[in-house]
Amino acid sequence: MACKSGGDLKTLAVVVSGMTCNHCKKAVEDAVSGVDGISSASVDLNKGLLMVVYDPELVDFTKIQDAVVRAGYGARQG
Repeated sequence: MACKSGGDLKTLAVVVSGMTCNHCKKAVEDAVSGVDGISSASVDLNKGLLMVVYDPELVDFTKIQDAVVRAGYGARQG
């Protein structure tokens, strides 16, 4: 898990598997952005990496992972 403190918010790097195109990128970003406590979610498709800025009092890795899996992809802490 790669976390950096940013005041009350933290940043998490998540390795996402199964993405092959911009539609996949958008699907993951939209799924994670819809989770309560997420400030931003951005995918680097070439690296297969999702960067999430989140409030640790409202959301944790498991909730982020669940959103990615519901969108049809795999997720593990980066």
